[in-house]
Amino acid sequence: MWSEPVCSDSVKPSRSAQLSAVVSRGRRMMMSDQPAGSSPDAKGRGAQQARSDGPILPVRPGKEDSQQHASVADVQGSDTTQIVEQSTSVSGSATKERKRKFWSVNRSGGVGKKAKTRTALRKISLAAFALWTVSCLALGVILGWGVHDRVQAGRTTAGPSVIEIPALEQSDGFAMPDLRGLPLPDAKQVIVDGGADVDLIDVLEVEWGGQAGLVISQDPVSGEQVAARIQLQVSKQATMPDLVGMSELEAVDRLKTLGVEAVVEQRFDLAARTGTVLEASVSAGEVLPAVVNLVVAQPGAAVYLAQLKMADGGCSGRDGRINGRGYPNSTECRSGTSQNPSTGVWLLDRKVHQLTGVIGVDDRGKVDAAVQVIITGDGKELVNATATYANPVEVSVSVKDVLRLEIAVISEKQSSAMLGDMLVKGIPEEIETLEKRR
Repeated sequence: MWSEPVCSDSVKPSRSAQLSAVVSRGRRMMMSDQPAGSSPDAKGRGAQQARSDGPILPVRPGKEDSQQHASVADVQGSDTTQIVEQSTSVSGSATKERKRKFWSVNRSGGVGKKAKTRTALRKISLAAFALWTVSCLALGVILGWGVHDRVQAGRTTAGPSVIEIPALEQSDGFAMPDLRGLPLPDAKQVIVDGGADVDLIDVLEVEWGGQAGLVISQDPVSGEQVAARIQLQVSKQATMPDLVGMSELEAVDRLKTLGVEAVVEQRFDLAARTGTVLEASVSAGEVLPAVVNLVVAQPGAAVYLAQLKMADGGCSGRDGRINGRGYPNSTECRSGTSQNPSTGVWLLDRKVHQLTGVIGVDDRGKVDAAVQVIITGDGKELVNATATYANPVEVSVSVKDVLRLEIAVISEKQSSAMLGDMLVKGIPEEIETLEKRR
C-alpha cells in the first residue's frame, strides 16, 4: 500500500491532473477486486503507475474531461493502455458495482446542494403566496369599506327624511266639543253626555245681536281636554246703538263687538263728510238684529262747468278774475234784456248732485257793471242772484235728478256775467260719464 499525496490549498491542480487522479482511483479500485488468478505483474505495474500519477481529486466526468483523459493516456504511454485493457477484463458485476459507488460518492455533494436549493425556493414560494394572500384580503377590506361608505352616502342623500312624531299623551277627561250657536240647554246636555259634571259649567250672559240664549263663546275651546271648569258665554238681547255721524270704521267695529254683521252701502251726499254714516236700517234703541245695513257718504267727484259740452247758448270758458282773485276755469256768459235774456243750456242727465261756484263781474269790466243770474233745473228756479263789480255772490245748490240745467243772464248795461270756477259734483262714475261726452 502507498499513501496518497495531499494537495496543498495554495496549489490548484490542472484539469489534466484531476482527470489523471480520477483514472488512478478507478484503477486502484478495480485492482483491489482482481481475482486470485490475475497476473502479479499487472498489479505491480498498476501500483507503480498509481504512484507516478500524482494526487487524486474527485472530478465530475464530462466531454472535455474525456478528451483530456485520452490525451493523458497518450502521454503516459503503453503502461496506461495496458492498465485500461486489464481493467476491462474484470467481471461485469463487480465493475458496475464499483462504478455505481464511485459516482454516488462523487455526486452526493451536488445532490445535497440541489435539495437545499429546492427547499429554499419552496420556502420563498410559500412566503410569497402568504404575502400575496394577505395583500388581497387587505385590499378587499379597503374596497369593501369604500363601497359601503358610498352606498350609505347615496342612501342618506336620496332617501326620504323621516320625522318622528311623538304620540299624544293621554289625559283624563274628554275633548271639548264646539258648542257655539247651540242653545244653552242643548250645550249643557252635550257636556254631560261627554262625562263632565254639570256643576262644573259656569254661564256668563253677554249683550249680543240676534237671538238670545245662544252660546257665543266657550273655554276650553273646541278640541282641548276638559281638565277643570267649563265657562260658557251666552247671548243676551241687545239694542241698536246710535251710529249716524260716526265714521264707517267706528260703526262697523261697534257692531262687530255686538256680534252683528254690517252691510255697507255708499251714497253721495254733499252735506255730509265723506266716509260718515248717513243712516242705518235699524233705528237707535230698537232690538239689535244679527245683520244691519249702513249707508255711508261716498267720496264725490267734480268737474268744471266750463269743461262740459253745452247743448245751447252763448257761454264759453275763460280765465276770469273776480274781486282780485283768479278763477282760471271760469265760464263767461253774455247778457241780455229782461224781455230777452241770454241763456246757456247743459244736459246733466240726472248724474249731478251739486252745483257750486261764484257769480260776479270780471275785474277787467266796467266798474258800474251789474248782472242778474237765474239758474233753473228742468224749468224750476234754483238760484236768482245779482252781482256787481267787486261784489261777487257764492252759489251752492242741489241739482240732484236734474236733467236740463239753464243759466240766464240779464244786464241793463249789457255786461257779461263771470261764473268763477263753477263746479258740478256727483258720484265719480257718473261724473266720468259726463266728461266723456265733451
